[in-house]
This record gives sequence, C-alpha cells and structure tokens, in this order.
Amino acid sequence: MNSVQIFLLLAIAATADEYTAEYTAAVYQMPIDFQQYAAAFGKVYQDSDDLGARGLIFNKSLAQVQQHNAKYESGGETWWAIINEFR
Repeated sequence: MNSVQIFLLLAIAATADEYTAEYTAAVYQMPIDFQQYAAAFGKVYQDSDDLGARGLIFNKSLAQVQQHNAKYESGGETWWAIINEFR
C-alpha cells in the first residue's frame, strides 16, 4: 500500500467512527415515551382526547423509528431515524 491509500483508509475509518458516534448520540437523546416527547418539544394539547390521540400517533411513530433503526444497526439500511418535533 502506498501512502495515499493508507491516508484514504484512515480518513474513511475516522469518518465511520464519527458517523457511528453521531448515530449513538442521536438515538440516546431521542425521547422514548410520549411524556418525554411533549416536554422536550413544548407540546401542549387542547384536552384529554387530543392528548390521547397524539400519544397514539407518537407510539406508532416511535415503533416505526425503532424498527427502522434495528435494520440500520444490522446493515439493512444506510440511514437512521429519530423522533423530532415534527414526528
């Protein structure tokens, strides 16, 4: 291997480690229940019916994110998902 090839391999490895660290941080900072989500993003709901409906939507979205991320972790996807203020 020449010095350019070694440099490229080291650059790729560093990028992969940085990407993995970014994923880990994003997943561990993600709200994992509806109360955390509502508090983290300042969500306020009209009444208990609205609160219940939004909670169901959140739980469905969280399950989709977790399922997708399991595929990412096993190499089946090239990107990861998180819960944010829009999801």
